[in-house]
Amino acid sequence: MAALGDLWPAPLDHIMLFIAYLSRQSRTASTISSYMAALSFIHKINNWSDPSHTFLVTKALEGMKRLRPQKDCRAPITIELLQKIYCELPNLTLWPFLAYLGQGRSMLTVQLRFSKTDQRGKSCRVHLAELRNNPICPVSNVRDSIIYWAHRSALRLLNRHLRLEQQGVHINWMGKRGMKWHNVLTTVSKNIRNFPVPRIWILHVGGNDLIDYTTSMLCAKIEYDISILAQWLPNTIIIWSDILPRLYWRGSLNIKAIEKKRKRVNRSGRRSAFLVGGRVIHHQDITYDCPSLFRADKVHLTDVGNALFLNNLQNKLELCASNSFSMS
Repeated sequence: MAALGDLWPAPLDHIMLFIAYLSRQSRTASTISSYMAALSFIHKINNWSDPSHTFLVTKALEGMKRLRPQKDCRAPITIELLQKIYCELPNLTLWPFLAYLGQGRSMLTVQLRFSKTDQRGKSCRVHLAELRNNPICPVSNVRDSIIYWAHRSALRLLNRHLRLEQQGVHINWMGKRGMKWHNVLTTVSKNIRNFPVPRIWILHVGGNDLIDYTTSMLCAKIEYDISILAQWLPNTIIIWSDILPRLYWRGSLNIKAIEKKRKRVNRSGRRSAFLVGGRVIHHQDITYDCPSLFRADKVHLTDVGNALFLNNLQNKLELCASNSFSMS
């Protein structure tokens, strides 16, 4: 094929010959359409008449699509695929820039700051209602779930009883995703009606309350509820598990202030547990200045972080099983 002359704006017969050339080169219809889009841009930016949308060009492209149809290989979104996608989200996204909880307990507001159709960044908000008892509900899954992921890590790395069953330790994981302190008494009440009263009860809760309550209010609530638990479970040892640090606290940009508040609440929780003859689990090896212990969402722990967390639980339970408690 002879070379075409360098003429602008491009004549229609040149464009038709160019399409024929690309077809002879086995280019797909979508590839040729991309070339046409580039030609269209050049003409428009120079304020020339755009020949790429003429009748002959559009019909030529349509004919190519029919001659070489492309099968849509995209798979439909299934429940199983959604579950896999959710498990990979912490490795792909930063939660603080994707979503935040609305004022209602059963509503999630997602703010889309940029999108393909919003190049100027006007942004928009999408409100999602909660789907109760649904494992892939975006409202429930965006909540913090330290115990949920710790349990999953235990099943993968050890077993549900942290390999302490030979010492008489059998663990019933009763973590609730997004659990807050006001759920503690109702959760305990429900479980002691349905299950045997445990010898040990570990409380790892309160992190989701640090933004919502003042320090004094939360500390007072924790002290009161632990005293109630001690009355309900006089033969059960209550163990306070320190609230873990985070690299990001949803609802607050002042990490240092929340970190200070977390330490004060932990001191109050430890004191409340000691007052009723309980014990404490420290997590001194998990600190917010060690980002490698946290997943991409800056809240939940990585495999290494979960291993440290489970090791702390395992050590304390092992001490309990041997009746050689540490008062620290």
